[in-house]
Amino acid sequence: MPDIILSGSGKLSGVYKEHNLYVSSGRREKFVSENWVRLLGLEGQKAKTFRDESSGVLCDSDACRMEMNAKKVSFVRTQKGLREDCAWADMVIAEFPFKDEDCGAKTALSLFDLKDSGGMSVWIKEEGLILHTVYGNGHRPWMPKPKISFEKRPAINNP
Repeated sequence: MPDIILSGSGKLSGVYKEHNLYVSSGRREKFVSENWVRLLGLEGQKAKTFRDESSGVLCDSDACRMEMNAKKVSFVRTQKGLREDCAWADMVIAEFPFKDEDCGAKTALSLFDLKDSGGMSVWIKEEGLILHTVYGNGHRPWMPKPKISFEKRPAINNP
């Protein structure tokens, strides 16, 4: 299961941890949140919010931070949060557009990255982050072609 799920609108983020789904908002995109619960096999449960003590996500008015598998992730809400967390995090996810060069994080995703990709799932591994996009799986025929490129990497053949 992915560790992080990001909606294509950029309005909702989810963290899957210990058979629970924690979302950035209990009000935004309820339908999306309910679908994530179902797709994660959590029928009968409701998504909790990042502010739940068991989430492992710490929030203030500018951003929410978490650490998983020795990787630091920040869900940024404001420009101030972006300035503060780009230096701290391995991955920054922002609800607004910004330029990659404005952020020193190894992986920085803005609102437009999420909209152009159709949403993302992220696996956090000790050796790095694995991003899986809707457009990486195939194109939704009713959506415009993404403006950002998600190259498919060639498979490595083991002898």
